[in-house]
Amino acid sequence: MIQGVRTRWLPFRYPAFRALFLGGGLSWWGDFLTIPALLVVGYELGGQAGVGWVTIASTVPMMVLLPIGGRLGDRGERRRRLIALDLIRAALAAVVAGSAVRGGLPVVLVAVALGRSATALYNPGWRRLLPAVLPATLVPDGSSLLTAVGDGAILTGAGAGALLLLMLHAQVLIALDGLTFLASAVCLLGVGPQPTPEADASRIRGSGVLAPLADGFRWITRDPVTRLFAWSMWCGVAGLTALRVYFVDIAHHVLGLPTDAVGILYLCVGAGSVLGSVGSVWRARAPGWVFVGALALAPLGILLVGTAEGAVAAVLLLVGLAGVQTLSEAWGYTRVQTRTPDHGVGRAMGAILWCAVAGQAVGALAAAWASTHIHRSTFFLAWFAFSLVGAVLIVTPSIVGVFRPVAPRELPAALE
Repeated sequence: MIQGVRTRWLPFRYPAFRALFLGGGLSWWGDFLTIPALLVVGYELGGQAGVGWVTIASTVPMMVLLPIGGRLGDRGERRRRLIALDLIRAALAAVVAGSAVRGGLPVVLVAVALGRSATALYNPGWRRLLPAVLPATLVPDGSSLLTAVGDGAILTGAGAGALLLLMLHAQVLIALDGLTFLASAVCLLGVGPQPTPEADASRIRGSGVLAPLADGFRWITRDPVTRLFAWSMWCGVAGLTALRVYFVDIAHHVLGLPTDAVGILYLCVGAGSVLGSVGSVWRARAPGWVFVGALALAPLGILLVGTAEGAVAAVLLLVGLAGVQTLSEAWGYTRVQTRTPDHGVGRAMGAILWCAVAGQAVGALAAAWASTHIHRSTFFLAWFAFSLVGAVLIVTPSIVGVFRPVAPRELPAALE
């Protein structure tokens, strides 16, 4: 155990890894720092529909480019490409901040979409540099550290953005985001030149653009529980994204908060995510029937939050919803990793992540339309009905398999 704890921190002895860790961490942190600020900018420039359009601009490019991000993002000199993407995102952050002051929503949307496109190309290349900067025996420890900094940015970045938004204008916060990208570029100079190995270049040229995504969906549909998880991931993330579009409306009419204090709702989501993460550590796996329950709990929680009238009820429900979604995701990822052969885990995880990003895009599109056409309560009632009908139609064939005991031969060798 002591030896395991010691090796966990050994990657930090390598200067190139420290540069990769710090540069990537700052880049991730910058991505999530401005989430609450962009919501405020969208509302100030375009009202409730503006929030929806900013959310769409933040998610659709990721959905389109993620399947090909690995191919496009792993060509040429990789460190130079990461630095260039950081500089591009810093410039785009300045454009967003300036356009927010001058009142140009179309320019903000274009700059946000281009920034998220750069992020879709940045993340795969950042992870792929890990084997180049560490010995093979330390790659697992390094990978866990990179995962920790990425997951930590989701909570600390958005949380810090919510708190800073109470003291600073949204435009200032977006400008700070640009500075984090510049700092990331400086850190990545310490990684050293990283040309793409010829073997990787040949593999990239020889495979289809969408083949990894298609393979991933084939892997996750083999197991009835991962089929349930894929749908619950899509549906839950879509519902939470729709809620985020309505955060300003909920803050105004339910919590009685000004627009600049809307970040408090992100703190509620962060608190629920922390509770869910603690629960996943306490119990690392769950039986298949838990995912059946999650299919009903997530839409119900979204409905209750979206139609809540009391401030205390809305806050508690939002914390609970975020916790259930985080816990379900953690258990689902574990299921994918333990039920998929080693050579298919990466592609299966990629397909699950694509489901999440696609859910974000659909939730943002639906909420953006609904914000100008129907009442908030009516929209969430319709979303609840859609979620349940979709679950019945899509995953009913999986229900029998969920409750079927798993035969020993189906377990990975490490679990037998």
